[in-house]
Amino acid sequence: KGLVEQMGGEIGVISEAGKGATFWVTLRLPVVKNAIRMRNFASLTGKTVAMYDKSVLQTAATQQLLQSWGMNVYPCDDIQNLRQNCDYRILSVAIDESLPTLPIPKNSEHPTIVLSPQPQKYDNRINAIFLQKPVSQIKLFHCCPVREK
Repeated sequence: KGLVEQMGGEIGVISEAGKGATFWVTLRLPVVKNAIRMRNFASLTGKTVAMYDKSVLQTAATQQLLQSWGMNVYPCDDIQNLRQNCDYRILSVAIDESLPTLPIPKNSEHPTIVLSPQPQKYDNRINAIFLQKPVSQIKLFHCCPVREK
């Protein structure tokens, strides 16, 4: 309560016996530059992404994010059907999938991005960058550099 009041805000509670309580806070905060707003997502407009994921929900969430950046996404739930002629490749592996059994496609321009529940690092033997799930929008964006021709 003290912190909220020191910041010039208000805090309160609405409580009903046997039903629970609702706490509320109001603050006037300055607008700051957001790290997400500082990125040039439009630079990826028209780029293509082949994406493998067995999870329908995870696929939908990642696809929606990539499409909001203007990318064309080609999802599949079978690694054998992963489209080969895309600018980027994303493999999203589940906790019960072992990476060595997944064929990591080679991409001459960009490494394959592997989204994994376990933390791992870049592996130049297989030309892959590993990001731990849940993946940060900023970290994913930084794995998709745009090379000017």
